[in-house]
This record gives sequence, C-alpha cells and structure tokens, in this order.
Amino acid sequence: MDVTNGLDSTYGISDDELTNDVNINILRAHARKEKIMCSIAIEIPNEVLYDTKQSRESAADTARKVLAMYYYVKEDVSIGYCAEIAGMSESEFIELLGKNEIDIFRFNNEAELDRDIANA
Repeated sequence: MDVTNGLDSTYGISDDELTNDVNINILRAHARKEKIMCSIAIEIPNEVLYDTKQSRESAADTARKVLAMYYYVKEDVSIGYCAEIAGMSESEFIELLGKNEIDIFRFNNEAELDRDIANA
C-alpha cells in the first residue's frame, strides 16, 4: 500500500518532496545518533484476544516477536535489529530463536561450514 498516495492533491506535497523530507529527517536523526522507528498497526478481532486470553499488550508483544523471527529467517535481518524489533536483548532473542528451533548458524552449503570449522 502506498502511504503517499493522494498527498499531492490533499496537502500539496509531491512524492519527491516527501522523499526528500524523509531523507533529510533520517540524516538529521543519524547525525544526532537517534533511532528512527516505523510503527505498524494490525487489527485483531476482540474475539481472538478473548479466545486466546491475551491482552492487547501481550498480542502486540507476540506480533513483534513473530515479525522479528520472520525478518531474521526470511529477510536476513541481523540478530541485533531483530532483537530490537522484538523488544528484547540480543541474548533473549537468541533464546527465543532456540525455543522456536531456529538456528542462528547459517551456511549456504557444506563447503562454507567446513571453512568455518577449519578457521575456528
């Protein structure tokens, strides 16, 4: 979904101006050593929360952890960033991966594994 759709006609902001403003804000935040985070909202029927006996907070916590594991496994995002997404320390995130039988050691083939063992 394009979140910038219609900004030009509604607010007089072109996609290029929006992109430039976002880039400028990212550069400013980077210079101040600030983290820029994206916020995502999902809708979960209240019945699901009731049936699973989850509060909104625990459902949000679960969603963050599942998304972080997805990014780690499918998108090759680092453990550090995924831990941050999950709201955990790196060691806690590694434990979460282990509990979900997700290996933190990744090798594309046996030769790569053999090289790492030889270099250990």
